[in-house]
Order: sequence, then C-alpha cells, then structure tokens
Amino acid sequence: MTWARPVDSSTALTSRPCCSPTRIAWPGTSCAASCGSSAVTVRRASRGCAAWPRKPRAAPTWTSRRRSGAHSPRPWHASSSPRRRVPPVPPFPTGPVPGFRSGRRPHLPCPEAIRGRSDELHGARTRRLGERDNGYSTHFSAVPPPAGQPHVSQGRDVMQDLESATGTPSGIWGLFEAAVAAHPDQEALVDPGAGISLTYRQLARAAAEQSDALVRAGVGPGDTVAVSLPRSAAETVALLGVLRVGAAYVAVDPEQPSARLGRILEISGPRAVLADAAERIMPQAPPGCAAVEVWTPSAADPAAQVPPAHHAAGDDLAYVTFTSGSTSLPKGVAIPHRAVVRLVAEPDYVRCGAGERFLRLAPLAFDASTLEIFAPLANGGTLVVHPAGVPGPREISAFLQAQRISVLWLTAGLFRLVVDLEPAAFGHVRQVITGGDVVPVEQVRRLIERYPGLRVTNGYGPTENTTFTTVHHVDTPADIDEPLPIGRPVIGTTVHVLDPAGAPVADGEVGELHTGGLGLALGYRGASAQEQAAFGSGAAGNGERLYRTGDLVHWDAQGRLRFVGRRDDQVKIRGFRVEPGEIERCLAEHPEAGDCVVTVVGEHAADKRLLAAVVAPADCLPALRKWAAERLPAHSRPALWTAVAALPVTANGKVDRRALERLALGRPRAEAATMAPPAAATGLSAAGTGLPRAGAGLPGAGTGLPSADQLERRIQQAWLEVLGLDHCGLDDGFFDIGGDSMLLALLSGRIQQDLGVEFATVDLFRYPTIRSFADSIRPKVAAQALGLPGHTF
Repeated sequence: MTWARPVDSSTALTSRPCCSPTRIAWPGTSCAASCGSSAVTVRRASRGCAAWPRKPRAAPTWTSRRRSGAHSPRPWHASSSPRRRVPPVPPFPTGPVPGFRSGRRPHLPCPEAIRGRSDELHGARTRRLGERDNGYSTHFSAVPPPAGQPHVSQGRDVMQDLESATGTPSGIWGLFEAAVAAHPDQEALVDPGAGISLTYRQLARAAAEQSDALVRAGVGPGDTVAVSLPRSAAETVALLGVLRVGAAYVAVDPEQPSARLGRILEISGPRAVLADAAERIMPQAPPGCAAVEVWTPSAADPAAQVPPAHHAAGDDLAYVTFTSGSTSLPKGVAIPHRAVVRLVAEPDYVRCGAGERFLRLAPLAFDASTLEIFAPLANGGTLVVHPAGVPGPREISAFLQAQRISVLWLTAGLFRLVVDLEPAAFGHVRQVITGGDVVPVEQVRRLIERYPGLRVTNGYGPTENTTFTTVHHVDTPADIDEPLPIGRPVIGTTVHVLDPAGAPVADGEVGELHTGGLGLALGYRGASAQEQAAFGSGAAGNGERLYRTGDLVHWDAQGRLRFVGRRDDQVKIRGFRVEPGEIERCLAEHPEAGDCVVTVVGEHAADKRLLAAVVAPADCLPALRKWAAERLPAHSRPALWTAVAALPVTANGKVDRRALERLALGRPRAEAATMAPPAAATGLSAAGTGLPRAGAGLPGAGTGLPSADQLERRIQQAWLEVLGLDHCGLDDGFFDIGGDSMLLALLSGRIQQDLGVEFATVDLFRYPTIRSFADSIRPKVAAQALGLPGHTF
C-alpha cells in the first residue's frame, strides 16, 4: 500500500510517497469474497498510516501508472481523501462473480473516487470515467450470472479515456518521438551486414530525410506507399519515413506472381514506391505513382531542411497487409495506428525496453514484423537486423550469439528447428516469442530446462487483431501444459467464446473465438461482402465491434484459452494463413484439370506441406505447377503433386485424404534414381530431428575420401529423410518435389552436421539439385576429410 502527500490542491500527484507493506489473504472462494476481505485489510492498515508524518488531512492515496503508453508525468489516482466525500462502498456479496476477465493489470481498483489534474479531468471525461467505475462496481457486486457468461477483457473505454487524459501518443510516430526524447544517444538500430549503427537521434533524422523525399514526390497524410526492400536498416528508415508524413505503408514482394502483385497494387493504390528494384513494380503501379529514392547513409545531409512531422490520429491507417482470401483473390487488412500503439506501447507481455536487443527477422508482409520493429523502437530498445535472405538454424544461432540478442520471435516451425539443431543459440536470450502454429511442447521444455530464467511466450492472434490477441508465458517446467494454452488477452483486447447462434458458451465448452478492442483492424480492402461480414457487432446485442476468428477454443479451469481447431479448412503454412479452397479454385481453372483437392501433410509446424491431387493426365503436372506459380504466393503453392484418374473416397463418400498422402509420398517418380541406401546404413533417423555425429555410420565414414557416388548418396538420403519420400532423382529440384523454405533450413542443418562442413543455407537455393549441390561442396568435403585446403575429388 502506498500513501503520499499531495503537492498542491490542483493535483493528486505526490512527490514523497511512503510505502507500507501489507499482507493480504486471498480466500480463493470467489473474487467478490476475496475483494471484500482485502478491502477490510487495507482499511485497517490505512489507519496505521496516521503515525507517518504528513500534512494535516492528507489521506492514504493509491497510485496507478498506466502500462499502455508512454510514462505520463501525471498518473491517475484512486483516493479515499476526506476532501472528496462519496457514499460508502456496499459490501460485496458472496458467491461467484460475473464472468470478468481482464487482459491488463487492474488499474483504478478503488471505486471511491477518481482524481487527477483539475485542468485535465472535467466534463464528459469525468462522466465517462465515473460510468466505467460504476460499471466495474456493478459488475463485481451483481448476482451470479447464468452459465455461459462471456469472458471479456474490459479495457477499451478506460484505456481510451486515459490516453486522452495523459497525452499518450495516438500514433506510431508519436511513440517513436517520445523514445527519441527519452533516449537520444542510445543505440536504436543495428544492421551488422551493412555496418550501420544508428542512435535514436540519428534514426529520427534519417526518417525525416526519407519523409522529405516522400513529400517532394507528393505523398501526404492518408496516402499509401508500397515498400519493397530487403530486411535492412534502409527498410526500417523507410517505414518510419512513411509514418512521419502521415501515410501508410504496404509491404510488396516483387517475386510474387504478376497477377497477384497487380491486384495488390490495385487495391492499395500507392502514391509512391520505395524499392531497391522499383522497375519490377512500377509497370503495374497505378497512374501517378512515383518511384522515390531510398535513404542511404552516404546520402545523409544533416543541414538539409525537412518537413514537420504529421501526428496521426488513432483511427488513421498505419499499414495494409495482404492475406489469403476465400475468393482466390488477396484481401488487404487495414491496420490503424491505435492497433499498433496497443501492441507496442510499453507492453507488459514482452521485454523491449532499454537494454534489450530485439531481433528483426520476419518478412515485412508477416504481421510479426510489426512487433519486431516497433516494440523496441517505441520503448528505448535496440532493433538488430538479420541480413536478408532465408537463414538456416546455424546462421540464426551464430547471429543470436554474435549480436547478443535478448528477445526474438520465431514461428513455431523455426523454433522447433533451432532448438533441435542449435540449442546453444539461446545463450544471451531472455525471452522467445513463438506461435503461428501449434508450439512444440518438448522443445519448450528442453529450452526452459537448459536456460533457467528464459521465458517462452506462446503468442496467438489473427492479423485482423494486429499480431497478438492472447499470450501464454512459460517460465519454468512446472508451467508447461500439453498442448500449451494460447493464454489470456493482452491489454486493450476483448475476447468472447460464442456458439453458432452468437450466444456465449459455458466455461469448458467449445465455441468460436470472437475478439475486439483497440487492436481491431478497420476492415478489409478488396474483400467480398461475405468476407467483410467477419467484422460484426458484439454478442448479446452490446454493440461492440468484433472479429470472428474462425478458431474453436474453450476456457480451461485456470482461466486460459485453449485452441481446439478451425471451423473451416484454413491451415497455417510456415506461419502464413492458407485457404485450400483458394488453391483448388485456382487449379480448377486450368483447362486440363478436373476435380482437385488440396490438403496438408505433416504433423508438426516445421513439416507441414500442401499436397495437390488433381484428376488429370500425369504429364500435365509440370504445366499445373507452372500455372500455380504464376498465380499463387509462395506459401500457398502445393509442394507435393499427384495426378489421379479419380479422387479416392472413404466408405462415407468423402475424399480419402490419407490415401492421397500415401499416394503422393510413396509412389516412385518416373525419373527417380533407385540408388538410396537403407536408412540403417546412413545413421539418419526418420523419427524427429535427431542427428548423428558427423560422419557416423555413413558410407565412406572412417575410410578416407569418399567417392563421388557416395557423396551424392549421403546428400540424397538427407533429402529423402527431410522430404519424407521413398525416392528422388539426382537432378530433381528440391522445391519441385515437396521442399519449402522451412524444410530447406532443416536440410541445411542435417547436411552440415552429417558431413562436418559449413555452408550458407542460400547455397541450397543456388544449387537446388543433389548433383549440382554435391559438386558445389565437393572441395569443402575433400578439405575436411584430408585436411588439405583446396583439394577436390
């Protein structure tokens, strides 16, 4: 309990607080009973505060600092001061409390009075705060609710009022400006690959120079800017420059199919393009769109005049990110500034303040990048950019250790690979956030046991609610449940578990998760009316705007959400949402394709791949593969293909997906080489990701220099194990027979540990067949085997 003396009559802020530790018993029978018991304890303890020296008539004051924005110099107070007399609080009843679940700390806990500066607490704002306060009192003192009362995080209205009262920035640039003012000379951005390190002051200046280039190109508040840059310091500067002028950014991948790229540019309508290869984007850009020069350190001009910053309002557009649509067309999720502020403004679920080094790794089109970039830059942390490209576990491990990364996000699949193959990567890490799919419990357990004090956080949330809706923390092995819960709502978030009729379900019953609050998107761009209907009014007619996630969940006995499944066929591939129906419609448009089914094979996030089974002649599969590559993003392209005369069905008349999986994985390819040695002879196990020591039990191991055929066989066996195939040819392309970037990272780790040589994962992109890759690493294998640098065989 904290009490203090008022400084003057116009404020409740106190300069010399005194603290008196008070033990509070929590009966555990119900929240109401516990709150009533606690109130008695606090009142008794407060009488003892009279012995402390203070001004006459000064009463104990309980202070509450807001955690959802920049520190305010004038925190709000709940006070029992005799100068503000109010009716006594009615006693709490016994019995259950209405379903109330808060995603934030219980600020403003005392229902007796709310005080603040007289020049900032008045009129409608006072009435709104009073209404919220009375609502909480009623909520806790009402009669027990019927079964099925929704669990809701009550944070939106109070949070909005407090933001207005305390001057918290409503936009992303305002948050960054506050961090610059607080930490001007602290390291803000590090790009080791480019040799760039910028302080907060320098980064703000770089963003100002980028914004000047945008303004000269005609970009202003409300416009959109397409950003197509590799992961780099320039990318971060570009985003800040866009936000500084009041515009919104759109992440654009020039490598995606031309038709899809054109659709994205049509929907987003950018006024300008920031790209390292603008010539690949500009032909499809709308009329009047300008290519703007990207900031570089060499072009910096400290003396140049820059335009003033535009401070966005909370509902102004911050960025548009595109996701899979059920109509085979991409749809843009429009995210406002308030949603990002809610995510990154002094969050209590992730370490991102001064002294933390936060890894920048996720693709910009993936909404985890929002957290990676803005969480550290809004709170005085340091953003450390991993070099562009797709790194493997070994590259990630080396980077984490060399750069002393303390906080990072990894998709569930990549988390599994790094923990399995490079557990030493986490030596400096204090928190790992993972999600995007089912988080592997065994890898969480091993990591927590190896590094006491490290926290693993399971982060869940649809893009439409800005990265995270709920989180669950694991700090010790005792915290581990299988499967891991998706947890409780983050600050400013409401969650309802509803039945198909929109009525709340009872605790323990499965229902569909609906979510709302400050993180909610403005809606879709370029979506059908059916898709727009995913945003609707709240349950029980309360008028709250909610997003229907499609995820089936239930509350467990500890008050945590647990994921059960989907109400539709949507799946996750490498953390991206994929609609199989979208892919099926795309393939069905091919003139030689008949019926088709797209399904997922693989049990774990790192193993999941898309399988397309098409009723078509076998010789048309290459044409179908090309057709898909020209129309679908990389994560939505099937990795496995099979042509069938008719789709197999079960006794119930449904498509037999297991039969299709067996057919795709077990049938030898016509051009496959039947040279694979038995698995027992290779030392590689098909189960899990356990790896033998370098060269153990492999052909040629311990016999000196292996022959060319032996090297190719060892590489081929690693392919077969990773891809789950029976056969593959020496000249098959890795991505043509079921590979993807996640499996490529796994393959890189396996081969390096098996052969005892090091190479960059990107080499597997450059040499995508067994024969070409074997030729590329032959000198390294020879040097490792003979100790003669440069020797080849």
